[in-house]
Amino acid sequence: MRVEDKRQGPPKLHDLPSPRKLCGSRFGWPASKTLEVAQELYDGEGKKIITYPRAEVRYLPRSLISDVPRIVAGLQVGQSFSAIPVPDPPIIRKGASGAFYDKGLQGASHHAVIPNVNMIKNLREIWPRLSSDEKKLFDVIARAYLAALMPDFRYRQTTATLDVRGFEFRAAGRQGMAVYATEAKRVTDKTFINAAKAVTEQVTQATIETGLIYPPQSEILATSLHVARRVAETIFDAGLAGIERPADLKRFIERMAYQPEYRSLI
Repeated sequence: MRVEDKRQGPPKLHDLPSPRKLCGSRFGWPASKTLEVAQELYDGEGKKIITYPRAEVRYLPRSLISDVPRIVAGLQVGQSFSAIPVPDPPIIRKGASGAFYDKGLQGASHHAVIPNVNMIKNLREIWPRLSSDEKKLFDVIARAYLAALMPDFRYRQTTATLDVRGFEFRAAGRQGMAVYATEAKRVTDKTFINAAKAVTEQVTQATIETGLIYPPQSEILATSLHVARRVAETIFDAGLAGIERPADLKRFIERMAYQPEYRSLI
């Protein structure tokens, strides 16, 4: 077993394909619907709350760094966005690994999709005009922008190597759904080991015969819930939870799975 301190930067901003993929997996939207909703956010009457949606790259020019304070301030009038702890001043990442990269725009006509600096100050008035789907997509775009201004995610990763029916299986674990749900006081090696074991329990002989030693991606939600339940059990059994043990742990964990609801932002 190996434990390492690691860090991970925020994801890239959105071009045209990336929100199509995200909205397809998260909301079940076809690519055409994502573009339709984005176009309405861009040039819809009384909206115009995002930049041109047919972006070709996931970078911004350095000239837009000066817009950061206005966009952040405009977004933070919304309850859900104000809860995001953007540092003051925001973190500006330049170059290929960041958000502001002039060379990354070479040959492109349009930069990444972000909130429109010229309209964001009117978010309080614009929000009620947006449909439920428009609110979903704007949330995706706005959160990507705010994430680009946040510190790197720092975590400790434990990699456990186990034997699965004669095959070497490596599983890497981080603090995840169960740690958040149980308000765990700390995470132990046993937590990660049991998480790795829970993953191996989802690997069947039929899976191995197809050439895979990990659960199939199509079962990612079921696998995640199974692992979270096992980790939560470990945390409660060790007395490390910050909350009382629920009577129905399975149902408790399932309720923590991502199920977006979009109520009034303002």
